[in-house]
Amino acid sequence: MLSDRERHELALIEEGLRAEDRRFADGFQAGPPVRPARRWPARALLVFGAVVLAVGVLTSAEMLVMQGLVCIGGGVAWLRWQAAQAARAAIADGVPPRPGARPDGPSTGRGSIF
Repeated sequence: MLSDRERHELALIEEGLRAEDRRFADGFQAGPPVRPARRWPARALLVFGAVVLAVGVLTSAEMLVMQGLVCIGGGVAWLRWQAAQAARAAIADGVPPRPGARPDGPSTGRGSIF
């Protein structure tokens, strides 16, 4: 816990920052609630599909290769569906979507769907 003196000092610093740059301070105001995306099941499906595909290629089993491809395709479709749902939710909350934005945070800049 902070003491009263420390709280007072933090309040003074906050007031100084607000007076210095209003746009910067407005960026820290409470915005719409963030809905966390549960991306791990889709990622797990992608990893499972990659493992099945690798085993199918190594053992020359055509059915395993096909099943791996189907799992990978399903995982990619699931991730894309989650991104579309997050964009729709952001629009419904009044937040304009950013082009290429990730549903769970800032873009890594790698061009990856993960």
